[in-house]
Amino acid sequence: MSQVKEKIEQYLSPLIEEQDLFLVETKVSPGNKIIVYLDGMQGVSIDQCKSISRTLLNEAALEDTFTKHALEVSSPGLNNPLIHMKQYEKNIGRQLNITLNDGSTQKGKLTNVNTNEIVLERSKKNKKTKKEEISKLNIIIDNIKKAKVQVSFK
Repeated sequence: MSQVKEKIEQYLSPLIEEQDLFLVETKVSPGNKIIVYLDGMQGVSIDQCKSISRTLLNEAALEDTFTKHALEVSSPGLNNPLIHMKQYEKNIGRQLNITLNDGSTQKGKLTNVNTNEIVLERSKKNKKTKKEEISKLNIIIDNIKKAKVQVSFK
């Protein structure tokens, strides 16, 4: 399965670079299904997914390795956690729900992304003064078990 994954990613590389997209994840299931999650700083359109899927299928048809697999190309969606550093960069200014490796959780607005950490801005009302207090929390990327964007309907 890892050989199939490597080949798909090899085919993908030039396709996604020319469209300013990046690979989030490639999954190859035991049921012979390949799922490719793509994203971009401006998002990824359905037309881009269709185009890349068709090109991949044409490339894959040249090799017997892929004939037994179903292919799905899409964006990760809101239910999927952030995996790639570029996903964090793309979501600066949005609220995140983070589960750390120790099981604790943190919520806040993502304000900065560095090579090895992110910065969350958290607001809390002071019960005595009734004023909102802002604090910043630096979280090392390796300490994050799962990070999801919190959907806001405001």
